[in-house]
Amino acid sequence: MIEESTDGEESTDGEEEIQDESDSSTCSSENEDEFSSSDDENVLPSDWTRKGKSKLPFTFRGDSGVKFIIIDKENPMEYFAKFFDEEVIDYLVTETNRYAGEFLDENGDRLSSQSRVNRWYDTDACEMKLFVGLLILQGIDSKLENSMYFTSRENGPGRKTAKIKPFTDLILKKFRENYIPRKNISIDESLMGWKGNLSWVQYIPAKRKRFGIKFFEICESSTGYIWNFCIYSGKNTTFLDKYKNLPVTSRVVMSLMDPLLGKGYCLYTDNFYTSPTLADMLVDNETETVGTLRLTRRDVPAFIKKC
Repeated sequence: MIEESTDGEESTDGEEEIQDESDSSTCSSENEDEFSSSDDENVLPSDWTRKGKSKLPFTFRGDSGVKFIIIDKENPMEYFAKFFDEEVIDYLVTETNRYAGEFLDENGDRLSSQSRVNRWYDTDACEMKLFVGLLILQGIDSKLENSMYFTSRENGPGRKTAKIKPFTDLILKKFRENYIPRKNISIDESLMGWKGNLSWVQYIPAKRKRFGIKFFEICESSTGYIWNFCIYSGKNTTFLDKYKNLPVTSRVVMSLMDPLLGKGYCLYTDNFYTSPTLADMLVDNETETVGTLRLTRRDVPAFIKKC
């Protein structure tokens, strides 16, 4: 090893003294080799030597573990919100709005009047959370094109009535809360007059309005009070999933009757709904049924057809 001279002269072993970094010259290759090929490579300089090797391994004193409290452990949003909290969301909102503002300031004069950028408005925390959720869903539900994630058209069951569903659900909740029907109830359709541009407008000559939006309804027989209903929107009409394998008429009845099953009600039906299969299901759920029957229905007993 090179030893530093105490009297300012060259080192005692005759090797060149290491020059200061400010000097334009560099160490010789001989000195470099000497640094890299010591006889005892594993021996550290005295000021690097670890003391008290017998104390290894060191005692761990890190305060590990979860550092937050979860109220509802079954709710994944509580965990997610600990990381994407209001501070993070607010930062995303601020930077998004800042970037948009700078872009408009720099390019506003070059944008055409039809550019969608001209329709920009500042985002907020609520919208940003929806956007983050959409990004997560992109990793779960794969689409053919990125634009499909941002389409304004709703997809799936109930999409045609999606915009009015929150209101109809609310008013239906009031119908159920404020009155409970007596034993005898019936199911039928009604038509709300409408001649606007809707793909599911129905034409029913027997109805007074003839053109309109069709409702399936469960009503109290004596008063006509509507207790449950759904809007018919063609193949897109939403029914309860547990009845999805039934014929459509039975699916209508069972979905609307579901909250009243097992309570001893008596349901009156016309020949559009009545079938042996439906009758069996209602009876199995402690519900009586009375109605006219089409003899061409599946599973109608032969002796009834001869009557």
